[in-house]
Amino acid sequence: MPLEDRFIYKPLRVGHVVGLGNDVELSTPEGEKLHGRYVMRPYAYFTLLYLHGSTGNLASRAKLLHFLSATGANVFAIDYRGYGRSTGAPSEAGLNVDALTAYQWLIDQGTPRSCVVPFGEGLGAAPACELATTQTVGGLVLLSAFTSLPALAAARYPHLPTRWVVRSQFDVLDKLSRISAHKLIAHSRQDEKVPFSMAEQLFAAASDPKQALWLDGAGHAEVYATSGKPLSEGLTQFIAGLPTTA
Repeated sequence: MPLEDRFIYKPLRVGHVVGLGNDVELSTPEGEKLHGRYVMRPYAYFTLLYLHGSTGNLASRAKLLHFLSATGANVFAIDYRGYGRSTGAPSEAGLNVDALTAYQWLIDQGTPRSCVVPFGEGLGAAPACELATTQTVGGLVLLSAFTSLPALAAARYPHLPTRWVVRSQFDVLDKLSRISAHKLIAHSRQDEKVPFSMAEQLFAAASDPKQALWLDGAGHAEVYATSGKPLSEGLTQFIAGLPTTA
């Protein structure tokens, strides 16, 4: 794995997902095997396609499946290649393929395209936006998202020439401006890893319809624990307000 990738991706290979849902194995077009977890809710109309951040795996997010399913939506979460039980090694292009593979699996199971709502957290915001720019989706949720990886690197290491050495882009800002679906952008004002100003930039660049959910008191890794109630309520209201087709 190149040196840059060691700073971007911090996967865990150990652990098993316990609790809600059923395990799913997906195959990417180039033959990688992805592990997913699918949680179905009775009479749910929308399905959240959860794309996690750069650290850990699904086993370290088992409680999150409960959190997301409490919104009333189905939840389909995947581990990218190189994370958890998924094969391969992560890359920017690979994460985009993984998100599309998960999307296509939902379609193959009979989920209408307009019922899939990508939910990208942190690094996962980039493949979520890539998916929403190329496929029909019912909405888009971004949590703790950065504008682009070079911009984030420059913000974290202002005295280093990061913009000249960071190859990966993960350009959420560029993609977001081209997405017509309903959007929810959520971010904690106290996020110490991704500046809140980036969330404001994303919201300003996003076209209507869009909603902002600004949270208080939570660091980057504590957003669910510290801001769980307002985040859950905001997410539930957003999903309930998405347009449905007859």
